[in-house]
Amino acid sequence: MGEMIATLTHQWKQPLTAMMLSVGTLKNKFKSMDIDDKDMKYIETHVAKIERIMSEQNQMLSDFRDFFHPEKQKELFNIEASIGSVLEMLEGSIKAQGIQVLVDVPSELEIMGYERDFKTLLTK
Repeated sequence: MGEMIATLTHQWKQPLTAMMLSVGTLKNKFKSMDIDDKDMKYIETHVAKIERIMSEQNQMLSDFRDFFHPEKQKELFNIEASIGSVLEMLEGSIKAQGIQVLVDVPSELEIMGYERDFKTLLTK
Protein backbone atom coordinates (compact mmCIF):
# COMPACT_ATOMS: atom_id res chain seq x y z
CA MET A 1 0.00 0.00 0.00
CA GLY A 2 2.78 2.45 0.96
CA GLU A 3 4.62 1.77 -2.30
CA MET A 4 1.49 2.41 -4.37
CA ILE A 5 0.85 5.69 -2.53
CA ALA A 6 4.48 6.75 -3.06
CA THR A 7 4.11 6.07 -6.81
CA LEU A 8 0.84 8.01 -7.04
CA THR A 9 2.15 11.02 -5.17
CA HIS A 10 5.26 11.07 -7.35
CA GLN A 11 3.03 11.13 -10.46
CA TRP A 12 0.88 13.94 -9.02
CA LYS A 13 3.91 15.99 -8.04
CA GLN A 14 5.33 16.06 -11.57
CA PRO A 15 2.62 18.32 -13.07
CA LEU A 16 2.54 20.38 -9.89
CA THR A 17 6.29 20.99 -10.19
CA ALA A 18 5.83 21.97 -13.84
CA MET A 19 3.14 24.48 -12.83
CA MET A 20 5.39 25.91 -10.12
CA LEU A 21 8.18 26.40 -12.66
CA SER A 22 5.78 28.03 -15.12
CA VAL A 23 4.55 30.48 -12.48
CA GLY A 24 8.16 31.34 -11.68
CA THR A 25 8.83 31.97 -15.37
CA LEU A 26 5.75 34.20 -15.63
CA LYS A 27 6.83 36.11 -12.53
CA ASN A 28 10.24 36.79 -14.06
CA LYS A 29 8.67 37.82 -17.38
CA PHE A 30 6.32 40.27 -15.65
CA LYS A 31 9.29 41.87 -13.89
CA SER A 32 10.95 42.57 -17.24
CA MET A 33 7.82 44.18 -18.70
CA ASP A 34 6.80 47.83 -18.46
CA ILE A 35 3.80 47.46 -16.15
CA ASP A 36 2.51 50.25 -13.94
CA ASP A 37 2.89 49.88 -10.16
CA LYS A 38 -0.80 49.22 -9.48
CA ASP A 39 -1.00 46.40 -12.01
CA MET A 40 2.34 44.95 -10.89
CA LYS A 41 1.15 44.90 -7.28
CA TYR A 42 -2.00 43.06 -8.41
CA ILE A 43 0.05 40.52 -10.37
CA GLU A 44 2.52 39.99 -7.52
CA THR A 45 -0.29 39.47 -4.99
CA HIS A 46 -1.99 36.83 -7.11
CA VAL A 47 1.23 35.10 -8.15
CA ALA A 48 2.22 34.85 -4.46
CA LYS A 49 -1.19 33.37 -3.67
CA ILE A 50 -0.82 30.79 -6.45
CA GLU A 51 2.66 29.91 -5.18
CA ARG A 52 1.37 29.44 -1.61
CA ILE A 53 -1.48 27.21 -2.78
CA MET A 54 0.84 25.09 -4.93
CA SER A 55 3.29 24.83 -2.05
CA GLU A 56 0.45 23.67 0.24
CA GLN A 57 -0.59 21.08 -2.34
CA ASN A 58 2.99 19.89 -2.70
CA GLN A 59 3.28 19.53 1.07
CA MET A 60 -0.09 17.75 1.22
CA LEU A 61 1.15 15.21 -1.33
CA SER A 62 4.28 14.64 0.76
CA ASP A 63 2.13 14.19 3.85
CA PHE A 64 -0.08 11.74 1.98
CA ARG A 65 3.00 9.78 0.91
CA ASP A 66 4.41 9.80 4.44
CA PHE A 67 1.10 8.94 6.15
CA PHE A 68 2.14 5.40 7.03
CA HIS A 69 5.50 6.41 8.44
CA PRO A 70 5.48 6.16 12.25
CA GLU A 71 8.25 8.71 12.80
CA LYS A 72 5.94 11.72 12.47
CA GLN A 73 6.76 14.35 15.09
CA LYS A 74 4.26 16.51 16.91
CA GLU A 75 4.88 20.24 16.66
CA LEU A 76 3.56 23.39 18.26
CA PHE A 77 1.40 25.30 15.77
CA ASN A 78 -0.93 28.28 15.67
CA ILE A 79 -4.57 27.34 15.11
CA GLU A 80 -5.58 30.68 13.55
CA ALA A 81 -2.70 30.56 11.03
CA SER A 82 -3.54 26.97 10.06
CA ILE A 83 -7.20 27.79 9.55
CA GLY A 84 -6.25 30.89 7.53
CA SER A 85 -4.00 28.81 5.29
CA VAL A 86 -6.79 26.32 4.59
CA LEU A 87 -9.33 29.09 3.93
CA GLU A 88 -6.97 30.73 1.46
CA MET A 89 -6.54 27.44 -0.39
CA LEU A 90 -10.33 26.91 -0.51
CA GLU A 91 -11.24 30.56 -1.16
CA GLY A 92 -12.47 30.01 -4.72
CA SER A 93 -14.80 27.16 -3.73
CA ILE A 94 -16.06 29.03 -0.69
CA LYS A 95 -16.91 32.14 -2.73
CA ALA A 96 -18.48 30.11 -5.53
CA GLN A 97 -20.87 28.52 -3.04
CA GLY A 98 -21.70 31.87 -1.42
CA ILE A 99 -20.39 30.70 1.93
CA GLN A 100 -19.27 33.18 4.57
CA VAL A 101 -16.72 31.80 7.02
CA LEU A 102 -16.25 33.47 10.39
CA VAL A 103 -13.24 32.38 12.44
CA ASP A 104 -13.36 33.15 16.14
CA VAL A 105 -10.06 31.83 17.45
CA PRO A 106 -7.65 33.71 19.73
CA SER A 107 -4.64 34.69 17.60
CA GLU A 108 -2.21 33.41 20.24
CA LEU A 109 -3.80 29.93 20.53
CA GLU A 110 -1.24 27.22 19.82
CA ILE A 111 -1.48 23.47 20.26
CA MET A 112 0.91 20.55 20.13
CA GLY A 113 -0.01 18.09 17.42
CA TYR A 114 0.17 17.30 13.74
CA GLU A 115 -0.53 20.52 11.85
CA ARG A 116 -0.74 18.91 8.41
CA ASP A 117 -3.27 16.37 9.71
CA PHE A 118 -5.27 19.23 11.27
CA LYS A 119 -5.33 21.08 7.92
CA THR A 120 -6.36 17.93 6.09
CA LEU A 121 -9.21 17.47 8.56
CA LEU A 122 -10.44 21.00 7.86
CA THR A 123 -10.62 20.36 4.12
CA LYS A 124 -12.90 17.36 4.52
